[in-house]
Amino acid sequence: MQRNTQAPILESLRQAIQTATLAKLTNYRPDSIRTALWRNGHFQGIKPIRTPSGRLLWPADAVERLLSGEGA
Repeated sequence: MQRNTQAPILESLRQAIQTATLAKLTNYRPDSIRTALWRNGHFQGIKPIRTPSGRLLWPADAVERLLSGEGA
């Protein structure tokens, strides 16, 4: 019996938000978020998931912690 090894990855993608949405939530420009990621390897302590197409998806739970003031 073969296990679906992509199930956890697919589940994490469903619980992620796009860069434009993160920008609206944090009052940053999308370009500023991408620049911070390029310079530091993270944005406010959050590391995104990069899709095969190159899009960045940010873990929703980490974004919620950031917005609530707990930090990533």
